Amino acid sequence: MTVRSSHKDVIPHAVFYDSKCFFCQRCINFLIKIDKKEMFVFGALEGKAAKEILSPKIPNYQDLNTIILVVNFLQMKDRYFIRAKAVLKILWIVGGIWKVLGFFQFLPTAFLDWIYMGVANVRRKLYKTPLDPKTEERKHRFLP
Repeated sequence: MTVRSSHKDVIPHAVFYDSKCFFCQRCINFLIKIDKKEMFVFGALEGKAAKEILSPKIPNYQDLNTIILVVNFLQMKDRYFIRAKAVLKILWIVGGIWKVLGFFQFLPTAFLDWIYMGVANVRRKLYKTPLDPKTEERKHRFLP
């Protein structure tokens, strides 16, 4: 059974993140909190689902060490967003007040990724303790 078939017709978007990064863990916790419609599932870049879903389209995905959004990951017509574009597309999809920030996705990728990489370069220094988002009651939101 593939990851896509095990989540068939449940949740349309997948977010892959660096599960060893404590800042990233907090970001996923925040996203789960604002994702009231449960439009996203989550997976570690080091996980089985990432290998199955990302490796055909992004062979070096593990080297990127970043956030990757796969829109409509259950369909074979999925679209991939990386770094800042992924963050802003996620906020756009969540909607509400967050959609305002999502408008920035229309700025040039090079500029957005420059800002993203500035945060990424200090992210491991921001938090020193883990806050694993994968709790028992949220288990259904996580890919293997």
